Amino acid sequence: MVKKIASGLVHMLLLLGCILAPGNAWAVDETLVPLIDKTLGFFRPLSQKVTGIQGNVITIERGKAPEMPEAFVKGMRLDIFREGETFYHPITNEPVGRFEKLVAAAEVIDVTPNAIKATVLSGKPQKSDTARMSSSKQRLLFYQGKTIDWFVGDAYYRQLKETDRFDILDTRGGSDDIAALLVEAKKSEAGVLAVVDGVNEGKDRFLRQRLFWVSDAKEISTDRLRISEDYISSLKSAADPFVASNDAPLLTYQLSTGYDLIAIGDLEGNKEKEML
Repeated sequence: MVKKIASGLVHMLLLLGCILAPGNAWAVDETLVPLIDKTLGFFRPLSQKVTGIQGNVITIERGKAPEMPEAFVKGMRLDIFREGETFYHPITNEPVGRFEKLVAAAEVIDVTPNAIKATVLSGKPQKSDTARMSSSKQRLLFYQGKTIDWFVGDAYYRQLKETDRFDILDTRGGSDDIAALLVEAKKSEAGVLAVVDGVNEGKDRFLRQRLFWVSDAKEISTDRLRISEDYISSLKSAADPFVASNDAPLLTYQLSTGYDLIAIGDLEGNKEKEML
């Protein structure tokens, strides 16, 4: 009997997977794209030389490509590397490249067509060092607040994850307290905390996202995106028939003869029903 129940649950998960797979209504909808793009902008991979230092502010080369200034965003943080010793091929003994050493970190404070300025957060950078945003996934703790429609928050979470830019961690607690979330993020070794909730202004509904650097709890940005009722309805419609009333079963399965008794109930007092 247990095997049959498990088989039924597997089929249900496969059907859900089909609904949430790329190519469905949730995956291709562009309502959330502006906020996704704004978020990605803080973590765009790049690598440019440090061209000058004045006090605690460094200047980073603009780059020859016309789109390069737009690659930098105020608030993004860069690691500063310095070239070290040359390393050689173990057989031919030909020079292959140079070792790099992490020497500093900096935060972009000003972006113009002529120059990119960044303030030094730690270390002692030098001229000709390399300022870099790694192409590796950014470890991010995601918290979905209680004030946002669940379908909207879930759709945003999925689209953010599908960018493949983040290693997204789910928060274990249910607290809206930023300080507590930052503590959890630090324990999880996340570099970024994303807090997503809902804000209402009159008849307008907004998805609000607050981003924080975990290392020093500094807020990166606060952004809002207007969400229409039609969009929320479309998300709920896409989830049918899997989202039903509380009394309607999500899945039925015909068991063979020989079972004794099946019941469901909230055994742990957590408002979640278990099958007996």
